[in-house]
Amino acid sequence: MKRGKLAQGVAVATTLLLVVLLVSFYFTSRSYLDDVGTITLPDENGGISVGPGDVGDNGPLVDGVEVTPGNVQNVIRTLRRPDQYTFAATVTSSYYNAKATRHVTGTVKEQRRLLQVADGSGTKKILLNGDSYYVWWGNASNPQRLARGHTRFDEDAGIPTYEDVLALAPADITDAGYAQKDGVACIYVTAQNRIDNALGGSAASTDTYYIAVESGLLYAAESRCSGLTSYTMQLTDWEKQDVADDVFQLPNGHIIGNADAAGELQLRWNSGIRAEPPGQAALLFSAALWRGMFIFGKVAQSP
Repeated sequence: MKRGKLAQGVAVATTLLLVVLLVSFYFTSRSYLDDVGTITLPDENGGISVGPGDVGDNGPLVDGVEVTPGNVQNVIRTLRRPDQYTFAATVTSSYYNAKATRHVTGTVKEQRRLLQVADGSGTKKILLNGDSYYVWWGNASNPQRLARGHTRFDEDAGIPTYEDVLALAPADITDAGYAQKDGVACIYVTAQNRIDNALGGSAASTDTYYIAVESGLLYAAESRCSGLTSYTMQLTDWEKQDVADDVFQLPNGHIIGNADAAGELQLRWNSGIRAEPPGQAALLFSAALWRGMFIFGKVAQSP
């Protein structure tokens, strides 16, 4: 009788031990899976943690990689980016109470870009390849052709790119790290931009760029000068997709081909094709706006 009770006790104890082991294994496995499903993006301020779906194919490139002002350009340079996609963005330049907003849609395929810039004055279309710049307004049939190296900010869409971030002087970068911008995992870069404005004076702006980790593309940018926000750019939509060649068609029906990649790179770096930094753009706009309002006796009042 005693042996029977002992056997029953051993069986119960064994069963309880197995239950404990199974429960422990379950929670340990869940914890392990949770850790595996988390991408850690560290920086000097602690960083953020995101899911693999938030960073796409760039997850393995940034997981556990600390971003600092000293290495941020190298980290951005290594990100994978689509060579064909569409996007939409909103750009706002402001000077005290005066604002100008433009809505930009774009299609990109390798070295070609088709941009449509809409503001209160109408819609401007811009088509670029490696060495040429075509621009026309509305339904015009004869586009103007320029060399890309001769374009300026007011002839372009006013949107900086990740390449502008790579072109920053390292000494001008004051802060960098990871941040959630409107729920999008981004690498941010803050730089000081001291420039001579169109009025003959000198001013400094603080420019901040947000590069989406998932796409490697510029997601947002802003510039502040004298404590006021003078420029904002926000990507409102983007989609990776195959783009047909006939999208890059001039009003006369001519389809613009792709340019040599080496020639494009040479033009980009030697001829100043990049859009002005947001601070430069904002101050150019502000100076022109100020002159116009002064001439017509409508100088904006400080808020």
